Amino acid sequence: MADQNGVEPLKMGDPKFDEAIGGGQKVKWVITRTGELLFVPKRAGEDEIKHSVAAGGGSVLAAGEAIIEKTPDGKYVGLQIDRCSGHYRPREEHLDYAEKVFALNGLFFFHVDNSGRC
Repeated sequence: MADQNGVEPLKMGDPKFDEAIGGGQKVKWVITRTGELLFVPKRAGEDEIKHSVAAGGGSVLAAGEAIIEKTPDGKYVGLQIDRCSGHYRPREEHLDYAEKVFALNGLFFFHVDNSGRC
């Protein structure tokens, strides 16, 4: 389904990333085995995009969903992050690790949901 919708993995700062987060839309994120932070929109049309699209089908160190906004001065602000992924099934420690990776990329979250309820 994702290929039919032209969905590709995105990085923060990509113009398509800014489109994906527009209007408070959730994005799905993964941290690949090489430590790369990648995103896909949660939906393309009516189709829900799988986390594995962001990871190119490979294994990941962490995965979840987030709501991120871009401020008028061009900075990103994390509103909410969780570890929701039916494919990868991340545990609490995976989201703890992800918070550190996001922070290294200059992104901090106001709300962290580590409950595992999706």
